[in-house]
Amino acid sequence: MIGVKGPGRVLIFPWTDRTKKIDVRAVAFAILPQQFITCDGGIIEMGAEIQVEEGPLILASVSLIIFLYSLVWHC
Repeated sequence: MIGVKGPGRVLIFPWTDRTKKIDVRAVAFAILPQQFITCDGGIIEMGAEIQVEEGPLILASVSLIIFLYSLVWHC
C-alpha cells in the first residue's frame, strides 16, 4: 500500500496505482434540547452539538480493506 500522496498534483499510473476519494470534511449536527427531571424535582434542560472528523486516512482505508476481505472470505 502506498502512503498518502500530496499536497499538489500527483501523477497516478492506472496499471499500478488505485485511487479512492475520501471525504475529510468535518461534520456537525445538533441534538435538540431536552428537559430532565432530577430526583429532587428540579428541571434541567440539556442539548449538545456533535462534531465528527475523519481520523487518519490510512487507517480508514486499511480497515475498509480488511472488512471487505473478511466479507468475501467468509461467504
